[in-house]
Amino acid sequence: MIYEYFCPNSEEDEQVKNALCSFLDTWMDKNPEDFCQSSDMLPLQYLKSYLSMNMPDSDLNVRVNRLLVQLQKEQATISQAKVEEDSDLGSNTSSYSELEEQQSAGKTTILEPEPTCAPELESTKNQDKVL
Repeated sequence: MIYEYFCPNSEEDEQVKNALCSFLDTWMDKNPEDFCQSSDMLPLQYLKSYLSMNMPDSDLNVRVNRLLVQLQKEQATISQAKVEEDSDLGSNTSSYSELEEQQSAGKTTILEPEPTCAPELESTKNQDKVL
């Protein structure tokens, strides 16, 4: 028997709803990884639609709605972090482009190595050259 819809005052349908909710609750408890991936919320969205239509007042419907909201927040946070990371990469790329432009225009900058001696020892280094 396929349950596309339930009859409002049917004892049999209420038993099926209870069994279905119990099964899905147990599945969510025992295998949360099946429902907790923000990258693939489609199965959970289908379940939410089904529950909203057929069992809108069930505890399972409330649980699925909470989980979806949590996953959507996580996905938004991940997306925001990627946008910020991409913008950081873009600023580094533009610096590299500026360096290429300077080189092609003949404006190359030669970087001098930083001194390896501490400043107080620099004077002794110069004395060695004199000797």
